[in-house]
Amino acid sequence: MLETLPNHTTTADTFVACSAELLRDVVATGEGLLITENGKPLARLVPMTESQFASRTNKIFGCMAGTGRIVGDIVGPVSTPTEWAVTEADMLKKWDTLHGDTSASA
Repeated sequence: MLETLPNHTTTADTFVACSAELLRDVVATGEGLLITENGKPLARLVPMTESQFASRTNKIFGCMAGTGRIVGDIVGPVSTPTEWAVTEADMLKKWDTLHGDTSASA
């Protein structure tokens, strides 16, 4: 355990340098840790309980369930083969123009 933990305060620099150990200590003791910068409170690190984790997880996953809506065909092609051929040719011409390929115009 780091010597900064008994008073439950540490500097931001110490936290950055020893974050893994400080995190383990907070979990082991169950007590929070105040992180300061230039003597002023910056953040408070507190352990998360299993119920808090489960509650948060339940709020994140599935929170958008039932809000989506399918409009139109999601299986069929976006364009016809004829439209794709024109699009492909235009795309290749643009590529050649941008990359200076003069062989296509010869």
